[in-house]
Amino acid sequence: MLGIVDFNPTTGLVQHAGIRGWGSLLAHDRERVSRLFFKYMGTPEHWDSRFTKVLGDPAWVLVRISPETVVVRDQSYERINTGEEEL
Repeated sequence: MLGIVDFNPTTGLVQHAGIRGWGSLLAHDRERVSRLFFKYMGTPEHWDSRFTKVLGDPAWVLVRISPETVVVRDQSYERINTGEEEL
């Protein structure tokens, strides 16, 4: 299972995505990784050094997930101002 949550207690934002299914590890493929980075981050000169360092590094693998079920929920809530300071 893979779960992704975006949570902000200040605004009450709670968004959840969950995927259940089978996963497998794939060998590092420099070209595929470069295409993924380019898709989401643009040209390489805009990439943070953390991303350029992994290109071609066989210690970094790809994860393939074949989902059986996918759930996406907005579980946000309205904050109520009680006048008390938050912890």
